[in-house]
Amino acid sequence: MTDSLVDLPDNYVSLTAPEKLDILWKVINISKTPVQPEAMWRELYKMVTFDWYTVFKHSDQRPMKDIRITNHVGAIAKVEYVPVANPKVQYTGYFQSGGEGLVRLSTIFPASLGGWITSSYISPSVAFKFPRNGIQSTGFPAMWKVGGMSGEGINFFKHPLSNHVPANDQSAFVKLIYKLTTNTKHEFYTKFINQTSLLDMAKSGVNGSPVEKADFPYAVIIQPNPILTEMLADNTNTNISEVITEKLQPGTEHYEQLHNKVFWRVYAVSGPDPTFAKESIFHIGDIILKSAFTTSTWGDMKLFFSMDRFEMDVKEKPEWESNLTPAFLEDDGVNEIYKNHIPPFEAPNTTR
Repeated sequence: MTDSLVDLPDNYVSLTAPEKLDILWKVINISKTPVQPEAMWRELYKMVTFDWYTVFKHSDQRPMKDIRITNHVGAIAKVEYVPVANPKVQYTGYFQSGGEGLVRLSTIFPASLGGWITSSYISPSVAFKFPRNGIQSTGFPAMWKVGGMSGEGINFFKHPLSNHVPANDQSAFVKLIYKLTTNTKHEFYTKFINQTSLLDMAKSGVNGSPVEKADFPYAVIIQPNPILTEMLADNTNTNISEVITEKLQPGTEHYEQLHNKVFWRVYAVSGPDPTFAKESIFHIGDIILKSAFTTSTWGDMKLFFSMDRFEMDVKEKPEWESNLTPAFLEDDGVNEIYKNHIPPFEAPNTTR
């Protein structure tokens, strides 16, 4: 176990993006044994007592020594973000440069907790990490909603995901858990509990050089390739990491269909428009699958995905603030506001 939990080198941040990605991929593959969630009462206790400030620290290695309080077991792969030119928007930094990085697929709550809600509960969650030269990595998380997909089957790729999720939820039990585990402390650090920042993505590209003036979207949406949706259409296994890892290995039908192809399409939501129009969503890039998926001891225990407060975005774009009312934020997410405005998936599976 000790060898599988090595620390990143002291000079890690100063390295180039390819060097960092190579180091991360090596430590991720030392041991492919996933962690085991703890007893339910300990999981809930840790959720309630967790210091949420730690999620705002910038690092590729987790500053906490114990296992994650959510998203315990993940499937990890190498991906590439490829920007798509769009004359309507000129987003900066990594939105413009693109580059290679990592994605970790997991479910927010463990299957044991999901079983308290419904036998077909799943809460899809994705986190991206994109190393940059000489500075901290960037990236963003994406979800369907905190309450997950209750009674919709166990298809991780059934819906598009976003870094904004609505405050509403149809499950009283999930509302209670969310209230206990998030609002009790998270609100001390950010009033935008369900939104994450994209400013850092726009500050610097893969070369690490700061841009003169950062420009970034209000939110992003990732739309899965229909091959993925079909792949898990009949899935009944709640161990999503296991399922995805098995189905996306070299030599399997779906891996050959998706390797070096468009895995997700990336859309930008330009701003918080209460009237919302289809014209507010723009195709700005694609996520390309660059490797097979793997489970990982290091990935579950030590790989860290930083987040920033959405207040930083609002400070840079104060014109957004007047529309960020409690009523708007109640439905601010891909499953409420955005879902009916995303174009059909028609991106060609061009080899990269």
